[in-house]
Amino acid sequence: MNQLSKRDLSIIKDLTVEYGDHILNERYFLNCLWIYDTTILNTIRKTELIEVMNKYPLFRTNEMGVMNLIIAMKYKLWQAFPTVVSANGKYLFDWCELNRPGTMWYNYCLIKYPVTISFEDT
Repeated sequence: MNQLSKRDLSIIKDLTVEYGDHILNERYFLNCLWIYDTTILNTIRKTELIEVMNKYPLFRTNEMGVMNLIIAMKYKLWQAFPTVVSANGKYLFDWCELNRPGTMWYNYCLIKYPVTISFEDT
């Protein structure tokens, strides 16, 4: 889990004892695009998120790390969107085209920081 600061290994040990070693290799989300089913609020409580944040002060991504730990890893409530939209063959989302060499802005449904778009393309 690249979201963890390695400054205090004893906290990481405590975290893996409570949640399991597997969390260090789990796929995780970044919540810049956050769509959720409100029924997860029947399972997850704000107080639990706050308690975990205070107990394990090692998340580099602040609330995203805790949300991943609780939503995705503890309760298994997260499902990734598909990478490619089958209807049009475009990538659903990415930060920029540099993450997928050879692609252009028009290969994406949504792109946060397009680097290949220019006024000459219009």
